[in-house]
Amino acid sequence: MPNATTPGGFTDASTAYANAHNLWITFMGVGTGRAVRFKAAITSYSDKFSSKWNEEEVYGRMDPIVTFQSTARTLSLEFDVASSDQSEALDNFGKLSLLIGLLYPGYSGGSANSMSTAPLFKVTFANWINGGSGGSVKESGLVGAIKGFDFSPDLENQGVYDDPGFLTPQGFKIAVEMTVLHTHHLGWSGSNWRGNTAFPWGAGMSKQPKGLELPDKTVTETDDDGASGTDEMVAAAESDILEPAGMTGVTEEGVGFTEDVTEFQTTA
Repeated sequence: MPNATTPGGFTDASTAYANAHNLWITFMGVGTGRAVRFKAAITSYSDKFSSKWNEEEVYGRMDPIVTFQSTARTLSLEFDVASSDQSEALDNFGKLSLLIGLLYPGYSGGSANSMSTAPLFKVTFANWINGGSGGSVKESGLVGAIKGFDFSPDLENQGVYDDPGFLTPQGFKIAVEMTVLHTHHLGWSGSNWRGNTAFPWGAGMSKQPKGLELPDKTVTETDDDGASGTDEMVAAAESDILEPAGMTGVTEEGVGFTEDVTEFQTTA
């Protein structure tokens, strides 16, 4: 097996471009502090934000009762790793090996039964994958749980360097999916955003269009379940729940009725 060496002697055009524009995708193992980076030749990118709601169906009600649970962010991307010569190909293969190794947890006391750290990552790529604080991957990387890396050598277009008993791919593709673990305050306090204004891609949140300005609202009430809102929101919710259209009264059991109907009907 040949010894891995760092490419040197010249800088190819792709490396020069990545350096000039800071277009590197960098992964760091949180538990180890070990990091690896690749020139970001990204071929596919998806940044998914999804809210999870618990839905409860109620007899006689057209719509379910929904209760908010969480908002999750999932990153999916694929990128190509190309090499200008055999030395760089071997270096890239070694970086991939380290990246795969970072998927495994840390242990203490030399025992495989005493896991001490989970294999969490910090990842950066320009302003698309960034915690918003700037600086190195240690300072500004998005923290997340990576489900795995899919390694696919480009055998059709680039082939391999064939040493006796050892094959080094000239180029390969990496696919990765990461569940982002939020480490900053996010959400709203009335009409005020609680998080970093650079969230999520550094572009800043759009200002309110002229003519649609909202008053500066602050949270004034919190219910027993921890939900909160403005006085106006609470009043509106109570109005909708207690006195829907067509109802003229509410019993102590929360049942609405009309004056000309003798049978009770639920407000829901």
